Parts: sequence; C-alpha cells; structure tokens
Amino acid sequence: MRETSPLLFVGSGHEYRHNRHHDIRGVEEFEEDDGTLVLELSVAEDDVGQVIGRGGRTIGAMRQLARAAAVKQGRRVLIDVVD
Repeated sequence: MRETSPLLFVGSGHEYRHNRHHDIRGVEEFEEDDGTLVLELSVAEDDVGQVIGRGGRTIGAMRQLARAAAVKQGRRVLIDVVD
C-alpha cells in the first residue's frame, strides 16, 4: 500500500458528509519544498461555513487530527479550505 496523506480516509475517495449533505468535493494534495504536505479541501461556496464551523472549531479539529497523524509519520501537514 502506498503511504500518502496522513488523512487516508479523505484521500481514499471517501466523502465527508454532514447531515445536511454538505460535501467536500475533492482533496488536492501536494508537497511543498520543505516537505510539508498540503491538503486543499475543495467545497461548495455555500458549504464553506459548515466545514469551517462555528469559531473555526470543525476545521480546527480536522487540522489537529491531521497534525497528530503526520507527527507519527515524522511529517508536517497543512489543511486549507478552498471554494
């Protein structure tokens, strides 16, 4: 199995769905010059607020989980939300 993103559940084709069917449409993954893994979550313009969450709690939790997984692999990861 090819080891890629610390967020394998996102990068493996599974969809994130909120109970109102807000979708993360896709995930672009690339590596910066310093080795940092960057994940760009593509969401519909209307869904950006739902993905970010009140006070940034939802995206903050996603970033925290990604960082924890990345540390185990000795990597650094950033998550950006794009519409």
